[in-house]
Amino acid sequence: MQAPIPQPRPLLNAFAENDVVLYGGGGLSAESGFPLWGEFVESLLLFAEERKAVDPSFAESLHATLRDRKTDFVANSVVSALGERRPGELQAHLREMFHRPDASLSPVHAVLRGLRFRAAMTTNFDDLLKKTLPTAVARRVQALAKRRRTSANRVLVDLIESGLEAKEREKVAFFELADQLALTSDRAEQKRLKEELARMTFGE
Repeated sequence: MQAPIPQPRPLLNAFAENDVVLYGGGGLSAESGFPLWGEFVESLLLFAEERKAVDPSFAESLHATLRDRKTDFVANSVVSALGERRPGELQAHLREMFHRPDASLSPVHAVLRGLRFRAAMTTNFDDLLKKTLPTAVARRVQALAKRRRTSANRVLVDLIESGLEAKEREKVAFFELADQLALTSDRAEQKRLKEELARMTFGE
């Protein structure tokens, strides 16, 4: 029987404090049948060739570049070409590939659903990570995305940034109170500051 993999203590502490941000990449969605980044870019290049959005000679050079693993360059070139010659078709192609309501969550997604994350973000085009969130949270994210006329992923990024900024403000306020406690000799003020520091540390 294989021994369990030891978990880093800082990570366990972060989970205990609900201070872990999940960042999910293509490998996570591949478990549910979605393409990895390199596979997707190759299929996008083939799609552009079929739509005659790239010249044959240029397409051949892009295939060579892809074999050299310069995937981002190829992706940018193909997206630019499709935008110029076949506007609108790129979005339709992406929806066809990644908007799959019947796609099921992988076992890894099921595990992630049981963990507590402060926030989650992804570079993926699919919505599996959004589905992994607790239902109430997913609905709130979707409602915010609709109200702001943006994507759910953009909302998640904004929420992470706001959360980090709030955390930083909370840290500054904590140290300001600690400084006040160190400087005051008034017992009533000491008591009040200690109670406020305890509330910030342990909650109400």
